[in-house]
Amino acid sequence: MIELFWAWVIGNYKGIGLLLLIAGVAGYVAILRHSVQKQELAIAAREADIATLKKDLDNAKVAISSMKEGMKTFQGFVNEALVSLKTTQNKINTQNRNLQRALDNIAIIAVAAKRILDAPTVPFFMGDNVAGSAILLGVDNGVYRFGVLPPLSPTH
Repeated sequence: MIELFWAWVIGNYKGIGLLLLIAGVAGYVAILRHSVQKQELAIAAREADIATLKKDLDNAKVAISSMKEGMKTFQGFVNEALVSLKTTQNKINTQNRNLQRALDNIAIIAVAAKRILDAPTVPFFMGDNVAGSAILLGVDNGVYRFGVLPPLSPTH
């Protein structure tokens, strides 16, 4: 029986060869189709990734512009604080110069005074308000020591 099969195969080798060739081409086409479908899926996945990245990029651009606006606002606050600080510093420097002049004037009067009790009192300022007075306590080797008196009562 096997001999008959081989005889039939040899007698029909052209048809069998053609059938095998068709089957081979069909298998190759199936492999190519599968490869194309795999590439299409990969392309679709990449397109989805690109769309996601575009959305992320747009969100990042919005975030960066928001951060720029926030930094501008923050810089404005810092500039206002610096201006306020400079204004306050200038005011303190002016008050310190005025106080130094007053102390210098008192030192001149204190040198002329015969006793500490004859020395004048100096107003002691806290901001724009007089918080109390300072009085000359003593002179040690040309260094004038002042003490702060208690605040004046509102009735005075």
